[in-house]
Amino acid sequence: AMAAHFTANGVAALAVHSGPGAPDRGEAIAALRRGDVRVLFTVDLFNEGVDVPELDLVLFLRPTESVTVFLQQLGRGLRLSPGKDHLVVLDFIGNYRRAHFKVPLILGQLDDDPTPAAVRAALASLAAPAPP
Repeated sequence: AMAAHFTANGVAALAVHSGPGAPDRGEAIAALRRGDVRVLFTVDLFNEGVDVPELDLVLFLRPTESVTVFLQQLGRGLRLSPGKDHLVVLDFIGNYRRAHFKVPLILGQLDDDPTPAAVRAALASLAAPAPP
């Protein structure tokens, strides 16, 4: 539905899924790289083992309580690529519920299931002024 909506509104998109009628995954990625499509929509297919460094946009359209899954999804866009100087992340579903975990986790200061005390300590260390 999202791919159809985007395409109908001038943004070429494909929905890559495991059901009948899905485009070939490799061909869909090639179309994205060529610029034939701007957006690939997928659920639970490109979390691991997919490397498309050219990605410069990640849309979150479903909730996840797993910080690991969030980071895998975010990581699809964090790869460096020639000519790529930014990543746009749009969270439409509200994964912000655990947002206070994400920055310290990304910086390697927390485990996947941190305690509230560990989160507070990590956030405090981020806010503390650097020593002279």
